[in-house]
Amino acid sequence: MTDSLPAATGVSIIASVVGKVLSDFAGVNQMRDPYEVGGLQYTMSVLFTFIGMFAAVHIYSQTYVPSSGEEVPLKIDDLYVFVSGVTAVAVVSAAVALRAMKREYWPTFFSTKTGWKQTQSYFLDSEDDETRMDIFTNNLRQWKSIVPEVKAFVLANWEKWGYSKPEWWTEGHKASIPADMIPPAALKEMGPRKDSVIGVRESLRRFSQGQAG
Repeated sequence: MTDSLPAATGVSIIASVVGKVLSDFAGVNQMRDPYEVGGLQYTMSVLFTFIGMFAAVHIYSQTYVPSSGEEVPLKIDDLYVFVSGVTAVAVVSAAVALRAMKREYWPTFFSTKTGWKQTQSYFLDSEDDETRMDIFTNNLRQWKSIVPEVKAFVLANWEKWGYSKPEWWTEGHKASIPADMIPPAALKEMGPRKDSVIGVRESLRRFSQGQAG
């Protein structure tokens, strides 16, 4: 599992810019997700957008000096009426959306939870084995701080899953688990592993080398 750090960084930057644009200019509520811009940043972005409109009108009123006899293209009073109207519509829309939303979701607009914290919470806060095992579908960089807990969980439950055979316990799911998190006997039965599946320690080593480079 080799990662290209420059490529990953480029994708991350593009995703961040797109998310920021959607938050600032479209006010898409879904962008408050921890995997996007986050709750608090989303709310602050929206607020600064409206503050910025009034600031832009104020700057325009203080700096624009029409030439002698030139007709003013945009009247200051008209601009203030326009931005005030847009702000009022946005406030009413937000109030209606909040009223229709379950109150348990209101704190998400002020959440400081990051993407990696969200990934880890799926494992740490859930009691469902399938949900906890979904951590292997996420980048190891997001949960490297809880690798010991994940490894202990997998080793303690591997035999149980082998007997109960839950629907989600597929060969594909097993293949996503690093070799050093699989019991030796089970690893031997599985046969040769693909080159893309390596141990956690090796993954972190390669990641560290990529950062150092």
